[in-house]
Amino acid sequence: MPAPVTLTGLFGAPVEAFANLLANVAAFHTFTGTASAILAKQRIYSILEAESGVTRPLALLTYQGGDWSSERDSASSGNASFKRDSSLTLLFEKDVTSTGYTSDAIKTFSNEIGDVIKGIMDKSGTDSLMLVNRITLAGFYSGKEGEEKILYAEFKITWGI
Repeated sequence: MPAPVTLTGLFGAPVEAFANLLANVAAFHTFTGTASAILAKQRIYSILEAESGVTRPLALLTYQGGDWSSERDSASSGNASFKRDSSLTLLFEKDVTSTGYTSDAIKTFSNEIGDVIKGIMDKSGTDSLMLVNRITLAGFYSGKEGEEKILYAEFKITWGI
């Protein structure tokens, strides 16, 4: 069986770079119950991986590339003078089946996600990690997958090089 295909290069690199950033956020370790960036990264899925078994809490990254652009910096010359930007969709999921959609469960989830987003802002652009230009909250949601009660938080992450 051939090895699975992964995103690389111009369009895949931002997904990998953001996954590395998120995996290095201590609050994401707390959210996922993991003890290291390596273990936390195992809780970051792509949309294709999310079709099969996943372990919550988790983060789901999607990248459609519809807003991708590259523009030459007029003050520079050569290939290095192109600036690129685009965005990713980041979706956090947490199973609250054991507690249900209680006020406390929703507030706890909101606090956890707020800590993760603050961690992204603090780590962004440090230690060779991806520089995030904008984080936009799309919303908090609840839903069911089978018998599981799930809380969701969706963000648009805009990056630029």
